[in-house]
Amino acid sequence: RMSQLTPGVDDLPREAGRLLSALTGGASVIHRAAQQFVSQLKWMRLRPGQLLAVVVTSSGTVENRVIQMEREPDSAELDRLHNYLDSLLGERTLSELRDAVARAAETQRSELTMRAQQVVEATMNAQAARSVLIEGQQLLLGQPDFATVEKMRGVLSALHEHERLLELLERTVAAGGVQVLIGRETELTDTKDLSLITATYGAPGRGIGTLGVIAPTRTDYQKVVPLVGFTASLLTELLESRK
Repeated sequence: RMSQLTPGVDDLPREAGRLLSALTGGASVIHRAAQQFVSQLKWMRLRPGQLLAVVVTSSGTVENRVIQMEREPDSAELDRLHNYLDSLLGERTLSELRDAVARAAETQRSELTMRAQQVVEATMNAQAARSVLIEGQQLLLGQPDFATVEKMRGVLSALHEHERLLELLERTVAAGGVQVLIGRETELTDTKDLSLITATYGAPGRGIGTLGVIAPTRTDYQKVVPLVGFTASLLTELLESRK
């Protein structure tokens, strides 16, 4: 299934998370590094005052962001912006592109560079740089371990602790390899019924991220631990081979 996906069209990390969730019966968590190179950046008009920004990264992920603007560019202006920014992309992250456009706007002070600065800045602000994606929550909640209302409430509370999950996932990036936290080791709310198995994917300078599974503590670790590690390795290979 992974080999059939297309970078720039399919979101490879998210699809890997969905497959991992289906194979394990747990909820998958994906943390994508903020510092990924941007290969394409386009905007489309939605309605007055709104644009849809489409960000395609070098790792094959596609992010859509709705941005607000007092005066959205018309079609001709968008074409000029796209052509101008295509010449600046190269191996730059979105934040590096923003800095490059800001420098150009400061030195050239042309209508084009100043307009480019506005739309790139709005795109940056449309979404937090650090994010956690969760797939397969319904599969996790369907486990018999969480049949009672109290148990289910504990799981839902843990899944909404994005800041805590982010800390755990970033710890995986720092440590490398596959990490396993069981029960209270996760420090997710006060539940002791969940485990987190994670592994890093990607390569330095090309958007390192973390892929993992939130599962019941009674999970089959002999199956899930190597499966998480293998999926992360496969995702890395696919991302590197399709640049």
